[in-house]
Amino acid sequence: MTGTTQGQAPTGSAEAIVLLHGLFDSPKGWRDLPRRLAAAGHSVLAPDLPGHGDSAPAATLDEVLTTLAQTVTQAIPAGPLTLIGHSLGAALAVKIATLMPQRIAHLILSAPAGLGPRINPDFTQGMLAAETPQALARALSLLDAGPLSPTALAQELARLKAQRAGHAPLAAALSSHGFQQIDITADLARLTCATTVIFGTADRILDWRCIEHLPATTAIHLIRGAGHLAHHADPDLVLSLVTAQRSTATRA
Repeated sequence: MTGTTQGQAPTGSAEAIVLLHGLFDSPKGWRDLPRRLAAAGHSVLAPDLPGHGDSAPAATLDEVLTTLAQTVTQAIPAGPLTLIGHSLGAALAVKIATLMPQRIAHLILSAPAGLGPRINPDFTQGMLAAETPQALARALSLLDAGPLSPTALAQELARLKAQRAGHAPLAAALSSHGFQQIDITADLARLTCATTVIFGTADRILDWRCIEHLPATTAIHLIRGAGHLAHHADPDLVLSLVTAQRSTATRA
């Protein structure tokens, strides 16, 4: 699988982890989380979303789900899974969980799309329309991830422009005129696996207050002042959540 990060855990170790990045991002956006999870004994799969990296584009959300579900089942054919997703990747993780509910031990969703009605169109449209480093910098600033060097910004612009044909259909499936086109609330209500949601209270892409639509059994972590990349604001949080769930499963 081109553009994926994988780490194989020893036989009998903890469940495998699948990391699904957000729109316009890549597996590199998880920083050192895959390495840290692998070091903790997990096998780790961090694939490109369709239309990202060298992954073939998908015309519809159903095609995206089919491709990702096949990728997961081929790479990790048996055993329990923890799905970790960010933004669009979080919404896709929920949808994938509905396709294989018996395998999902835990869902960890960072700033998940699909909970509320609104999404900031300045971000999605800005990322798709950026033709200069300055325009891209304005769109990226909404993530509140900090500035990029001129070299890094130029490299990011080149990557995004090369992949724009793959990004556009996913952006359309995610939002239209500032309204989300994906709804995961009913799916979450049906799932019985442990579910954890992380949001930054200064998220400028999605509204953290949409957590009111979550099932009562959902564990919620709010990071004060964090933006849309809430899992970056507290890099130890996701690892601790995986470890805590593993301990709970072992005691059970």
